Amino acid sequence: MSNLIKKASSQPTLLFCGQGGNGAFVNPDDPSVIIGRVFVDATNINRPTVSLAFSSIVSFLATEDGLAPNADGAEARLTFGLFKACNEKPPELLNNWTYEVFRIEDAFEGTRFIKTFSFNFCDVSSCSECCEYFVEISLENLLTANIVVNNVHMTALVQ
Repeated sequence: MSNLIKKASSQPTLLFCGQGGNGAFVNPDDPSVIIGRVFVDATNINRPTVSLAFSSIVSFLATEDGLAPNADGAEARLTFGLFKACNEKPPELLNNWTYEVFRIEDAFEGTRFIKTFSFNFCDVSSCSECCEYFVEISLENLLTANIVVNNVHMTALVQ
């Protein structure tokens, strides 16, 4: 057991702070948006483990009355995809998370929800290299609502 402790403590621990952006979705045809990224340089670490932390605020705003004669209610579903791109290789999808507001039948225009959305993910690599991790949001469903994702923070802790 003491060998494991010595090995773990002999490697440097690095913290990388990323960049956050904003994403706004107002109609079902809006394209995917990259809203957070962090660059990690693990070239001096043997078999690096990267712990990624992502946080954001998601604002949902109903744009029509759900009680109106032809209104079906308000709903939305976003997919947050975490990708990794290393050394000019195509990005690799590591995981997906879904944020969903189920249909709100009695939503009035101006009904608003503001919630946090966050995740942590651990990536264990067999090789030491420089990589970019990024989060891309895609819209799967949007009905009589607007969605804004902002206050994005992304960091990576490497050992």
